[in-house]
Formats: sequence, structure tokens, C-alpha cells
Amino acid sequence: MDKKPAEYWPEEAAGRALFAIKESLSINVSSNFEFSWTVPDKLRHFEASVTPISGRDEAVLWVKDVSNSHAYDEQIHELYHLTSEPGLSITDQVNKVLAFGLKAFRADMGLVLRFEQGKLGLESHVVYVTKNDFHLERHMEFPVEECLVDVPDGNVVMFPDLGNASCEHCLHKEKNFGSLAAAPLYVGGKVQGALCFASRASRRSFDDGAEELLGIMARLLGLRIELRQTGKQLGEASRSLARTLEYVEMPAAIIDLDYQTTFVNNALLQTTGKRIGNMLGHDFFATVIRNDDLSKRMFKSAENSAAGNAFQVRMDLLHENGLYQDTAWDVYACKNSDGEIDGYALIASGN
Repeated sequence: MDKKPAEYWPEEAAGRALFAIKESLSINVSSNFEFSWTVPDKLRHFEASVTPISGRDEAVLWVKDVSNSHAYDEQIHELYHLTSEPGLSITDQVNKVLAFGLKAFRADMGLVLRFEQGKLGLESHVVYVTKNDFHLERHMEFPVEECLVDVPDGNVVMFPDLGNASCEHCLHKEKNFGSLAAAPLYVGGKVQGALCFASRASRRSFDDGAEELLGIMARLLGLRIELRQTGKQLGEASRSLARTLEYVEMPAAIIDLDYQTTFVNNALLQTTGKRIGNMLGHDFFATVIRNDDLSKRMFKSAENSAAGNAFQVRMDLLHENGLYQDTAWDVYACKNSDGEIDGYALIASGN
């Protein structure tokens, strides 16, 4: 009690705390910041929120240890980069995703299933599978029973212990899985299959964030499959632009024609306070732009008025303190190998 932040926090964290407290008291709104701290011999990551007390020149400082979430964000970054690596065949991309999942979920096997309607009901067909001692191979077929029945409806399922599942002839029963995690693979807006990871032994639980991580993995893999099937591969110029945006100091993102975010750089994440898992695959405007419907109309109007493949538009960007700031954006059309526009790169110009 009665200590200043600098007396027990690192200098940088203490400076952020004092700035946030002054800002919060001066404009009477909550503010947030993040910092890292070695406690006692291990680096931990924290989120802090400053809430002013009404009618008093005081504020409440809330601190939350988010080290597990930070590790999760690093996994999302790694996942995004491996699925965005240029020049890979779809088989190589699937293999990279499966290898990533084996490590992330500490699983014995990863596989991709395709759902098909059979004579006796819905069936799962093995399309890809990692090396395993379950004697599971491509082209094997199994009925869809309790362990996977919710996946075709768009749900991620997590079974740390399959001992109580009522399946009789499904994949896990025939191959004696102890635990299973599965997420729907969307292609063309419909669930066409599942991304799964299985282990021989059961477990008490999956790690925090495992369900969300698997869902993001499946969304990214489904997107790559869909792009491959429709032939909408990014041209070299667009791939080069995405790599360049990683090092741009201003907030930047790439969105598709439906305004879904396909890339964000660290500057945008730091400015908005968002995590990459809450950005990728989500509507860019609804996530970080004020008045998303109106802003989309302004965006489209600016594009229609542009003479070439680049234009400017002003839109309010969300900042980590919860406030929006008027921001000028330079927008560039991204084209696929056929020369057709399939997305946009947005860079905050700071003007």
C-alpha cells in the first residue's frame, strides 16, 4: 500500500501505468495497457485496466495475468505464417497444419475428414492423415456417431476422455482413441469435413484456448482449400505486399471482397489492442472501424470514384483505450493470378 508503480514494477510498465492513470482521470474514461514482468524468474505478461472513481481524483487499477493468452497469440501468429507461406501445394499446407496441431495439442495423430452421405447415414472419409500407430490410412470410411455428430452442424467438439461416448462403430471406437478434438471445415460456406487430432490416452482436459485455436486452424485450412478449388491464388505481387506489410510501422491489414480479415500486422494489433485470433476470418469493419455499415458504404464509394487500383478513405479506427480516432487509409487492390481483384490492402497513413 502507498507505493508508486515504479517501486515494484519495471520502469517501462510503471511509466505506462502512470500515463494511463493520468489519461483516465483527465478524460474520465477507462484506459488499458499491457506490460511484461519477470516474476520471480519467469517472464509473465499482464493486462491492466484503469477505471476512474466517479467524483474523486482516484482510480482503480486492475491487473490480470494473461501469460497463457500471450502464448496462445504466439501460436496464432505461427499458424498464420505457415498457412500463408507462398508456393506451397495444398498437400504441403495440410501437412504443415497437421504438424502444427500435433505439437499444439500434444496429439498422437492428426487427420482431415470429408463428410459424405452414405446408405445408412452420414459417413466420414479419411482424406489426409499423419503417420500413426492406429493403422489408420487414407480412404478409410466410418459412420459418424456421437463423437463427431455435432461437427457437421458447425460445432467444435472436444473429448478429453472418450470412455463415456456411446459410439459403436465410429472412427474413434474402431481405432481406440482415448481423446479427440475436431473442428468443422467450411468450403464454399458449408461444412464439408473436419480437422481432427487424436491421442491414444485420455486426458483430464485440453489446455485453455484449445477449442478456439482448433476452430481458427480449421477456418484457415478451409480457406486455403477453397482458394485452391476455385483457383483464386494470390499473385506474386499480392504475396509480396503481405510480406511487406509485416514490417510497416503503421497499422495495416488485408481483407477479402466480403471484408473478412486475411492479414493484420503487429502495428494494427498493438494500436487496437486486439488479438490476431479475434481478427483473422472476422469482418474488419465490424471489429475495428466505427459505424461499420456506413464506413463500408464510404469505402465502396471511394473505390468507385478511384481512377486506378488505389484510393484513399477516412474511417475511424478503434484504439486500445476504447476510443475511436479519425484515420486516413491508403487502400490498394489485391489481384489474383488471373488479374482479378480479390481483396484490398489497407494502410493507415497517419494524415
